[in-house]
Amino acid sequence: MGKKAVRLYFKTILTIASLIVLGLSFYATYADKTAPASNLSIHYISLLFPFLTLFNFVLFLYWILRKKISAIIPLAGLILNSSYIFSTLGLNFNNSESEKRAISTVTYNVNYFSQGEMSHLPEIASAVLKYNPDLVCLQEVQPHPLFSLDEIKREFGDLPYSHIHTGDHNEIGMALFSKFPIIRVKKIKFEESGNGFMWADLLFEKDTIRILNIHLQTTGLSHINGGNAKHLLKSLGDNFIKRADQAKFIRNLIDTTLYPVILCGDFNDIPQSYAYKTIVGSNLTDSFDEAGLGPGGTYRNTLGLIRIDYIIHSSHFKANKYKRDQSKFSDHCAIFSELEYQN
Repeated sequence: MGKKAVRLYFKTILTIASLIVLGLSFYATYADKTAPASNLSIHYISLLFPFLTLFNFVLFLYWILRKKISAIIPLAGLILNSSYIFSTLGLNFNNSESEKRAISTVTYNVNYFSQGEMSHLPEIASAVLKYNPDLVCLQEVQPHPLFSLDEIKREFGDLPYSHIHTGDHNEIGMALFSKFPIIRVKKIKFEESGNGFMWADLLFEKDTIRILNIHLQTTGLSHINGGNAKHLLKSLGDNFIKRADQAKFIRNLIDTTLYPVILCGDFNDIPQSYAYKTIVGSNLTDSFDEAGLGPGGTYRNTLGLIRIDYIIHSSHFKANKYKRDQSKFSDHCAIFSELEYQN
């Protein structure tokens, strides 16, 4: 086979690959509109968003450098992937100081404050408190031989009002710390799951604000050691369906809530997911979209390409600041947002 034939063969293979990736990119754009129970395949493909975007970008550069019309194929793919790109790469340069009353908020999946036999409780508390938060929502909070619940409260002593729910061995714990009085609080465990959420009503000056601290169904990837592809796909599929049902439950609570809402937590799903879109709906705003700047990935095991932790709010607030903390004491990043109260 001559050099010309090899080049033609290579170009044909790349063109076919570009078309396949374009098709997958198009298909994945419907994931947020499609209930997992009706079509799981589209949600499996949506997991590939980072790779589809990267592949489209590399192919686009390749064809552009060679001045080939084929560049239009990965360009179309990048346009289809634009929702993922802008949901992970913030472009807000207008962060400003609040001119009104504001609530500084931090959410953090703390991974039980430990890695193996090493406790990171003091370091995590320090990383969180450096933002001088008014409100802190934590996920994966459990008792540990290295520290007690009293020690957790003491580390977050700058926030005098708190509620910690550790659950049992079948339930993942959560915590809320606040500078504002807690009027009422309740922890709810999702059916057939160790995950759940906590809601609390806070007295913010003379107003009542509802806080939702959420931990949706875990993907299960980190708990699968070996096994075959069929077992992996079943686990992923079951958890897609569970997150969708959990999201509907949360959405119903939001729809029946009369108070301003701040919703924090680990969704275990990206902004292009059905669960995320169900919760956000048409009347909540992602603080990253308003004030995020630069890479926004929050799950550290994916090189910062996946954003699954959120601070979301009703129209009663406006995000003036957003920051992803780079501390490495958990498999998640803490995120901070200053929410200006509009009432």
